[in-house]
Amino acid sequence: MIGKHETRPQLTHRIAVLGGDLLVKVLEAYDDYEGRALPQDNVGVSYAPAVNKSYAFLDFNKQSGDEIYNLWRGIGDIIKLRARWKPTNTTTRFAMCIPPEAIQDLNLDSKYPNTPPGGVVFVKAGKGRSYLCISCRSGWVALTGIYYGGRKKMEARDFANGFIHPGAEHLFIKDS
Repeated sequence: MIGKHETRPQLTHRIAVLGGDLLVKVLEAYDDYEGRALPQDNVGVSYAPAVNKSYAFLDFNKQSGDEIYNLWRGIGDIIKLRARWKPTNTTTRFAMCIPPEAIQDLNLDSKYPNTPPGGVVFVKAGKGRSYLCISCRSGWVALTGIYYGGRKKMEARDFANGFIHPGAEHLFIKDS
């Protein structure tokens, strides 16, 4: 079973250790296992598509905060999740996503009830807890930082100071 917050690299390591242990077990009793081997047919075989950049394009109108967090856990170390920052039409890539339950105490739905999917707010939740929180189809996703265009990573606070202005529309939209 995959852990609730287990990332792809963590899962890969865990499976590698289990696989190695199983390989040693089979090799130690190879004759017994070879005698019980059955041919495998192609009925029911399916192939997963290769992960490519298109998986990283987020659509906050269609995806929930949990779905985006899980997508980040699955591919975030190899392909940065991304969306377009509508005010400047610039592609942004997202740094680390925070587990959804870690921001439940922020009560974002009640504090920002009319925020549309893709709408972003900066939240300083305490010492060492500053996030860009993005409204999703359901729930929110929280980020610790962002890569704006070709720039190096900015912390949530730095992005908010430079790109979130009172009275302006702050929205991430699907990049293509």
